[in-house]
Amino acid sequence: MGKLGIFSNLDIGPLRLANRIVISPMCQYSAKDGNANDWHLAHYLQMALSGAGMIVIESTAVSSEGRITLGDLGIYSDQNETKLKKMVSSIKQYSSAAIVLQLSHAGRKGSVTFPWKGSKPLTSEEGSWQTVAPSAIPRTLNSNVPAELDLEQIKKIKDDFIASAIRASRAGVDALEIHIAHGYLLHQFFSPISNKRTDKYGGSLKNRYRLIREIVVEIRKALPRNKIIGARVTAQDWLDNGSTIEDCVELVNELKRVGVVYVCASSGGILPITNLKSSPGFQVKFAKELKDKTGILTRAVGQISDFKLAQNIVESGDADIICIGRGYLHDPRWVWRAATYFNKQINVPNQYERGYLKL
Repeated sequence: MGKLGIFSNLDIGPLRLANRIVISPMCQYSAKDGNANDWHLAHYLQMALSGAGMIVIESTAVSSEGRITLGDLGIYSDQNETKLKKMVSSIKQYSSAAIVLQLSHAGRKGSVTFPWKGSKPLTSEEGSWQTVAPSAIPRTLNSNVPAELDLEQIKKIKDDFIASAIRASRAGVDALEIHIAHGYLLHQFFSPISNKRTDKYGGSLKNRYRLIREIVVEIRKALPRNKIIGARVTAQDWLDNGSTIEDCVELVNELKRVGVVYVCASSGGILPITNLKSSPGFQVKFAKELKDKTGILTRAVGQISDFKLAQNIVESGDADIICIGRGYLHDPRWVWRAATYFNKQINVPNQYERGYLKL
């Protein structure tokens, strides 16, 4: 067997990926009432035709108040489920790429305008809602002040994650990814920066990841065995007194015990300004540490836009999978070009093959 690379296949539970390239989840802010529409179909079908082994549908809210903006995709209503199922079915007619849905709740990051309008708090006239968080701490001086969740509300959020997971599974996705990063609600519980609770969901590290664990345990029970569960995790907060890579290792070991089969190693996001200094592949070291210390399949993400860097990450064993986001938006034929560069074959639709061969 030759050296592994980004074009080696990979088995993740019952899923076989044709290669180790994943198109990252990237919010489109284009839904209405959480429903997928023609924009989403065009966007995700293009992703699926890219040649990547897996695509991840953007952060999808488990409730209307769990959205970041009014344009967020959701999976909390019958109509959301119907629209998603139609989109997934259409994609699967033309592509064998594995389709993952990322489940999330924005928590205190919600009720804001679209990023291209500044991500400012919505006014009541614009349709704002009361945001929630583990503690009533706003993200910035100009942010919404969230309401501190009580135990009954926490149970409701847990139930929302489970119901949304069941809906997504019925809609035909191959896997679910729990979003525990980028300053959204589950990360807010995990980080000591945003979680100042004194009950069973706050204080110790085990308490701060209690809700995350409970959600994963219940989702695993509710899903068919052929539906795998992954997670995007925060390796560290890049802040004094924030969460650390050691915290993340403990979290991932626990997630692995309760049914998570891969993690995507991201970082930062709990506050807008941190000590983070980004550069190509700057988070790969986190993927490697999580892989080495937990044995779980890891996905590397963060400014991986160079073919050779991506190949080196997998060849070196630093991560099992690479994830491209902005690089794909800039060049939707990134995978084609990488395959040509490394003289590898990928799945290309018959309708496009003559264009691929000319590259």
